[in-house]
Amino acid sequence: MSSDILSDYTDVAPFAADVGRHPRSILRWMNEPNGLPYLKLGNRRLIHVPTARQWLLGRIQQPNPSRLRVRTADRRSTAAVEQDEANSLARRARQR
Repeated sequence: MSSDILSDYTDVAPFAADVGRHPRSILRWMNEPNGLPYLKLGNRRLIHVPTARQWLLGRIQQPNPSRLRVRTADRRSTAAVEQDEANSLARRARQR
């Protein structure tokens, strides 16, 4: 049996340094609904690192796939596209 039962836990300040945020940001994350899980042991707030890692991974945002398909060329009306094709055909005919 391990002698250090809290080996997977860290204090707020070292955790904040590891993720590159201010400790107040970490405390704010803890106070959000569905926020960062923590263990309150006496007056200390301890963060379970594997659980915090899972919580952070759950906050990854994916781009909206329907927005990725829209490009500036796709936004043009079909009449504009047809007009561009007609103009290019006319240019080619004049060049011959």
